[in-house]
Amino acid sequence: MRPEQIAKTFYFKDQNVGYFEDDELPTKPGQYRYMPYRSAGHYALMDALHQGEPQRCHYVVSGAKRHFQVLRWVEYGALELGDFENPAEQ
Repeated sequence: MRPEQIAKTFYFKDQNVGYFEDDELPTKPGQYRYMPYRSAGHYALMDALHQGEPQRCHYVVSGAKRHFQVLRWVEYGALELGDFENPAEQ
């Protein structure tokens, strides 16, 4: 895995899910493309989303977790995100 992929990886319950494909990490509500990992974290997130409840995930910036919610699975490789944690709240 390339360093830029590692830097854009996000997690569900501290298990890796995938990495965001855009140059910048998402910081505001919207739909975002990601490349899923074949991992227990991705499977667990998809299973939880299919239960119909938004799920809290995070990515890491400068050693600090930044949380957000995955509101729904849009299609393969796309999620709708929202409720981003304000970095000043950390």
